[in-house]
Amino acid sequence: MMKERFYPADCAAFPAGREEVLVRNRNSCETLILPAAQYGFFRFLTGCVSLDAHLETLVQANRYGLALDVLRRLLTGWVKSGLLRPEALLSAEKKSSKDHKRGGLSAAVITADRPESLKKWLESRIRHQDFLGPRIPLYVFDGSGNPDTAKRNRKITADLGKDYPGPLIYFGEEEKRLFCDSLAAACSLDGISPQLLDFALYGPADGAGFVRTGANRNTALLAVGGGRTWYSDDDLYYRILSHPGAVREGRRFDAGGYSQLKFFASLTELRDYAVALEDYDLPGEIMSNLGRSLEIHEAADEDLTALSPETARVIEGGEALIGAVSTGYCGARWFTDSFFIDSQRYFSDDDIYLHKSRYSASVLSGLNIHTPRMPVVRDGLNLQGGSLALVGTLELPAWFPLDRQEDSCFGMLFLACNRQVRTMYLPAALYHDPEVDKPDLSGTDRDLLPGPGRMNHIILGDIVRQFVSESAEGRLQEAAQKYNRTASLGQASFREYLRAQYTKYSDSRIEFIERLLDIYNAEPGWWAESLASYRDTLTSDIKDPLAGLPGGYQEWLKLYGELLEAWPVIRERAASPAGENQLC
Repeated sequence: MMKERFYPADCAAFPAGREEVLVRNRNSCETLILPAAQYGFFRFLTGCVSLDAHLETLVQANRYGLALDVLRRLLTGWVKSGLLRPEALLSAEKKSSKDHKRGGLSAAVITADRPESLKKWLESRIRHQDFLGPRIPLYVFDGSGNPDTAKRNRKITADLGKDYPGPLIYFGEEEKRLFCDSLAAACSLDGISPQLLDFALYGPADGAGFVRTGANRNTALLAVGGGRTWYSDDDLYYRILSHPGAVREGRRFDAGGYSQLKFFASLTELRDYAVALEDYDLPGEIMSNLGRSLEIHEAADEDLTALSPETARVIEGGEALIGAVSTGYCGARWFTDSFFIDSQRYFSDDDIYLHKSRYSASVLSGLNIHTPRMPVVRDGLNLQGGSLALVGTLELPAWFPLDRQEDSCFGMLFLACNRQVRTMYLPAALYHDPEVDKPDLSGTDRDLLPGPGRMNHIILGDIVRQFVSESAEGRLQEAAQKYNRTASLGQASFREYLRAQYTKYSDSRIEFIERLLDIYNAEPGWWAESLASYRDTLTSDIKDPLAGLPGGYQEWLKLYGELLEAWPVIRERAASPAGENQLC
């Protein structure tokens, strides 16, 4: 068969009789009718690979026992009909798309009540040539609830700013109040209430006990997020590490999931493993990628074996854009339940699952490195906010203002709205301080009873699956409307909806656990026992999955829906006339 490489078209199918389907080829905008069984075979194909490689995929999926010649004829027929498309279409010259690479890069740290972490974050950057040379503007967004802590953070920023040649600006409670009041005055002409802005920038008044990281991120996005901005948590210090053998050149396309993970039983293990990247200019790498058109070049070192049909279509159409760039973490845990470590066995080359003592120590320590071994462009609706650079000219939604999972919710909505956007993951991990308190996994799993953040993530997963609009603006308004309709249900109907969504969520986890146990024949026993315990808790011990939600949750969802509806206007009003950020 031909050695030329082909990729499958991005298709939608609709019933057209008992044994046929109407297939819409989104790449060519053509429609054809296929036998349902044949289309079932076609859906197994992915990646831009040779026809021989596609044939191997069909052989593995051949539950009907079809002869090789029949499978070959299917492939050649799909090539003729345009369902399998030649690689040359990906690398063909495209019309220039909108420029999203204007201006330089700003960096913003999201902090609250951790002066020592903030100090280390700033010191690791203001004394590093990667920041000194380009004089990257640095912004401190302080959500500290303790006035004494906020005072310390302000002084730390002022003292260190004396040694930094670029802008180093502190944005605390006083600055936020002035900003919020000024923005409220501007938005009042559009009928946007001050209470809605307070919800966005402070969270609900009755939300005591929940972290307000999302509210702090909303403040940063409105104040400096009009250009290209790199957001970071305060415990990610500018010390860059990676896997042994990691490469900086080339590019691999991935269908989703997490970057390559490895867990460690001790800090000594992690230090012996991780490799320092002394001359890796991370801000330079972000600037060279963030906002650029996503193109395939024939002479480039591109791994297209996992290129998805959706990504191939937007590249073929000249619409694809790197709208987010993320780095990894090396050090402390960033996940909130021990199920995460158990579930990553299938995606990891780690051998901790074969050694009980190392497995137990790794579960308790949570130490890990989380970064790819080469630059990766990824599909999927998962983003992590710990180290994330975004293009501010895109349709960036509001963050859910309180509780955890605010970054994964933002990422899901951002990427579902901006269908042309893909995320670049760099093979560089920032040092994630293990000395800062992290979730304790020795006790119960935190997400078995979902709080406001986890439940919002579950609800949002239901919402984005129903999008019909083609535009980012239209999809954001669809999300707003769906939140408003959900929150307008009667209390009994609302709780029934939440129960139904949680059941889907828990059922998907149970199904995944069963697959893992089957793949590894429930061995070794300690790993299988941990998974089985988690599964059994999901199936029998959760009497009321809504017990972790506060009484005001329905009203919070209503406010969030209203916030999403007004958000494009709020962002427009927050931008200065010159289009620059509010703090320069």
